[in-house]
Amino acid sequence: MKNSEFELMRKAIRTNKLVSKLLKFPGLTEFLLRYILGPRVIEEETEQNKDIRFGLSRLGSGLATAEELTAMRWFIIATYEMMENLLKAHQNGEPIVCYDWSVPSEIIRAFHVETTSPVHFNRLSFNRNTDYAVDMIDKAEFEGMDYDMCNLNRVALGAILNKQMPPPTLYVSASHPCDSSRTSNQILHYLSDVEHYVLEAPYDRDREDLDFYAKNLWDMIAFLEKHYQRSIDWDKLKKSVDNINTFNRYLREVTVLHRAIPSPNLALFLQNTFSLHMSIPESDYAINMARQLLEIAKKRVANPSEKLKNTEKVRVICWDPVPPAYDYYKWIEKHFGAIVVIDYEGSNFIPDIDTSSRESMIRGLGEYRLMTGMIRQTHGDARFITEELSQYIEEYSADCVIMSNTTGCKGNMAAKKLVIDVCNKHGVPALFLDMDIYDKRINSEAETKNKIRDFFISNGWGR
Repeated sequence: MKNSEFELMRKAIRTNKLVSKLLKFPGLTEFLLRYILGPRVIEEETEQNKDIRFGLSRLGSGLATAEELTAMRWFIIATYEMMENLLKAHQNGEPIVCYDWSVPSEIIRAFHVETTSPVHFNRLSFNRNTDYAVDMIDKAEFEGMDYDMCNLNRVALGAILNKQMPPPTLYVSASHPCDSSRTSNQILHYLSDVEHYVLEAPYDRDREDLDFYAKNLWDMIAFLEKHYQRSIDWDKLKKSVDNINTFNRYLREVTVLHRAIPSPNLALFLQNTFSLHMSIPESDYAINMARQLLEIAKKRVANPSEKLKNTEKVRVICWDPVPPAYDYYKWIEKHFGAIVVIDYEGSNFIPDIDTSSRESMIRGLGEYRLMTGMIRQTHGDARFITEELSQYIEEYSADCVIMSNTTGCKGNMAAKKLVIDVCNKHGVPALFLDMDIYDKRINSEAETKNKIRDFFISNGWGR
């Protein structure tokens, strides 16, 4: 598959602008998705729908309400503006910093530079279709990037090699959370001819670990000040931190409200906020989306509709990323009344950052990144997974757990037995999906859905 330079970004910008205009009329959009487009895309990928299917799954696969679509509009605008700013910076010869997904990137943006991360190109790739992701994986493998590396990294590396990402003028990576990311960072360094800074991150997150991380973040700031020959803009960073606190405060409350029975059923949209954490959590768009999700959640918990009560038959915990091309949250809702009450990426328990001093802000930003979904569970000791899962099962009245054994994710594969033990202790069944988050050749969508169907039927939740 041949692509012109930045073709994927340009197409995504056009598509997202069109969708954002359509979402100005949420009632009309809900009707269009629910009765015309949604039923045709939620069941399977076809030649006719594969170019739009991923985008529709992000919007709820035809089952989203007008209120939910209104909240998602802010996500859509944030996405295309970020891409527009990147292309503009490249065209103007301005600095672009490519950072690893576990780096507190708001510190870098306080130097008034554009930022991007290779992981942005993973979900972005599905704005083309699933064949594009496969093509990027093959390109990365042809260049020697082995199959045991997580495809989250290989799709990104393939996109860089395929010139779908504006070339950065600086790389900033981190030593956590997983060995696949560390390996891909070294390959990025090898492939590039620009400077590469590695942020040393802590193994744990106790007081001394946060102190260690804060010291290393100060070292990163010193490096950036030397690199750009200017000081960090503390006023800009303070405003960013204030906004991040607001963003996280809203999302914490939405996460907690999902303990209610019935759940407000917003897990899919909370999962979308993971991308905002990784890109521009300090933006007004992020705050607007989180605020609207909270308004919806409060209303549904205070006065749950009969439809909400009747829909929820099974309460599900999802662990690890699901396949973006066919996000199954809405599929299991439609067929089994199974509602995801909390998941790996979208759950938010991030504490407020103390803004009383520069030192407390930097320390708090380090903790923020360590406590962000997926990073929170995959760096350090396995107890980060087991203790959190045990807490979720108890507090969210879970009926079952679905965990993705994602190809190349050695940490999750190693944790499988530990997860089984936690589920057995609490008396809830667990389903493990051997799959890949980007390569549809590993296990087909039909095979994965059949496994899910058998799991629900065998536990008495379907027929």
